[in-house]
Amino acid sequence: MSVREIHDLMTDLAGALEAEEVERIASVAIAQATATYHWRRILGALEAQPLAARERVGQVAQRLLECALVEHDGYAVVDVVRVRAGLDDRHGVYVALEEAIEMMRTAGAPGGAWVRIADCFVLVEDSAEQRRCLEIGRDALRSRAQGDGLVEVAKAWATLDREAGLALMHEAEAILGKDEASPWSLANAWIELGEPAQAWRVLERAHASAADTSAAIHVARAFACHANHAGVALAIARGGELATTAAHWLAVGEAAYDCNVDVVTIRAALQSAEQLAGDDTERARIAMGYKVWLLDNLEAERFGPRGERPGASDLFDLLRARATPELLETIARADYGMDFHKHLAGLADICATGLVPHDLPWEPREVLELTRWQSGDQVDHLARALSCVILLIANRDTDSFATNAPILLESCFALGAETTAAAAALFEWSAASPPTDDDPLIPALALVLLAILHANDANLDEVATRLAANVPDHLAPTMFDGMRGELWRELLTTRLIPRRTSCPPIDHVLIQLDLA
Repeated sequence: MSVREIHDLMTDLAGALEAEEVERIASVAIAQATATYHWRRILGALEAQPLAARERVGQVAQRLLECALVEHDGYAVVDVVRVRAGLDDRHGVYVALEEAIEMMRTAGAPGGAWVRIADCFVLVEDSAEQRRCLEIGRDALRSRAQGDGLVEVAKAWATLDREAGLALMHEAEAILGKDEASPWSLANAWIELGEPAQAWRVLERAHASAADTSAAIHVARAFACHANHAGVALAIARGGELATTAAHWLAVGEAAYDCNVDVVTIRAALQSAEQLAGDDTERARIAMGYKVWLLDNLEAERFGPRGERPGASDLFDLLRARATPELLETIARADYGMDFHKHLAGLADICATGLVPHDLPWEPREVLELTRWQSGDQVDHLARALSCVILLIANRDTDSFATNAPILLESCFALGAETTAAAAALFEWSAASPPTDDDPLIPALALVLLAILHANDANLDEVATRLAANVPDHLAPTMFDGMRGELWRELLTTRLIPRRTSCPPIDHVLIQLDLA
């Protein structure tokens, strides 16, 4: 059963107004369910449907439990327990939890799974069984020397027996060892337990043993997470002591900016990076550091252009000219607002200068990649098209083109004729560019997009003839097995398949793409 099918059935189930209709839809869904995901959706819908029979809810809970035990899905077991508790089936709760405990012991479950199952005993107000579950999990994790799992169990244990929980934390640390443990994760656990002195001990030890810049910066960010400014300063200084390349110093400068260290430290890091910069990419990153971290446009401009002017830039120019400050802010917040100011600064610089870094930094690459995944009726097509065109310019390889170009075309159709014409110029430029050994399919992919774009005008025959003359062997899997395979199929189905009888070259192409 596909995601769409289960969604549609559950929508129908939620809207059913008669008990008989509820039972009919549930029976159809149950007959098709094959995986834990299906059973969880059906159980959740039945639980929320007041007309559902209690016996049917209990039956689906049992089927979910059986599937969850096979698939080692502890989250699904929690759903079963919650539903059985709501049905006042105390015996069923215990049966489900005992089977889950045995499943986890056999499968080698992580610490978090043991805590989730132990917490379920709270529903039946049985702290003794909660503790027994944690004991079994503790012993299983000890036998496999899983220190990170013991940390999770220790935090839960401390709510029942604080001294025992703290002792288990120390045991987990010893198992992990200083070379394997994540100092930040351990510090977080100690803070959760209300033991800041232990957290500082962990981080100070990690600071003293940091062997490279990355390790020192990890400690700095961990200190900053808990507002220990003295610790941040020491760890940033340690990162500088270990820095030997421009990239190291850039990492130190960025960490200093993110952790609100003084501007003197940030500037010193950028100056050190400048002395070691080996190429234009590093110099561009240093320039952006001056611009974003220090708001020093004069120093930033001293490094010259921070990117390159793309070929066939009409579409890029059209989209960036339409991009309002509000739209750029929306894109910059795409990662739940994380690093908003750095993402916004990177976007604003690209749109203001018309230059795109070839090695596009994380800020703004991450928010551009997130924005391109928008779908449905609420898509902001201007934001999505701008994101896709920047990603295409920054990374001209087959995977990027096969993923971003069809999304770009769909949004250009939505934005109107002027944008679509500019997209045609970009795809024509890509189709005319000679293929490379590493990325031989971009010209063919571009021709497919041009054919889709010209499906209803006089240019189709010429484009289709060019494409039909050479359909590469791997073109179909590159399109249909990638991250936007369904979109490729939709574009071809709605725009080109209707033209196959009137345009023989298109028929030939569709046959080659196995769309007979």
